[in-house]
Amino acid sequence: MTRREKNMNLRIMLFGALTITAAALTVYATGFPELRNAHPDSVQTVHVSDTTAPAIIHTHETGTAARTFETVSAILPPEPVEPRESYNGIYEGDTITGTLTYYDVCLSCCGKTDGITASGIRIQNGVEPETPVVGCNWLPLMTIITIDGVEYIVADRGGDSLNTVGRLDVFNPAGHEDSLQKGIDRDAEIVIVELPGE
Repeated sequence: MTRREKNMNLRIMLFGALTITAAALTVYATGFPELRNAHPDSVQTVHVSDTTAPAIIHTHETGTAARTFETVSAILPPEPVEPRESYNGIYEGDTITGTLTYYDVCLSCCGKTDGITASGIRIQNGVEPETPVVGCNWLPLMTIITIDGVEYIVADRGGDSLNTVGRLDVFNPAGHEDSLQKGIDRDAEIVIVELPGE
């Protein structure tokens, strides 16, 4: 479980606990003795429609309705906005228009044939990697991105041309000739999904 998922689960648990506690304390501390002292059988309904609606208790004895609390959002402090991860001015969630080229494991493309990427992930021609791999120099290794909706991982580096933001080299297990035929794809939509944690 990632740090972000743990934080979200903790927020959900705290929100639930605070909501129940706030409602109970408000009913007890309201100054409505007819509610505190009402016989359980005389209470008709307790209704909370959502996090912004008041809870209403109606008693048969008094024929009155009392607002137990204004809103959950009025009781709870506003949820802090978690800062987005960033790298050299690029933030998670950013969308970048980019240019793609393709490479395979060969001397011409990589200068070697062992298939070991800069991240240590091994790639080889004829074998689709579990997560498609791209090379670039402007994002940290192990960054998760999508290109036109397909998820990739930044696992490799390349020449100076890959220093430009938006410029990616996509690993193509189909081989060198197929990579050359693919040529250059411009105007690809690149979304920064997740930057690696510290």
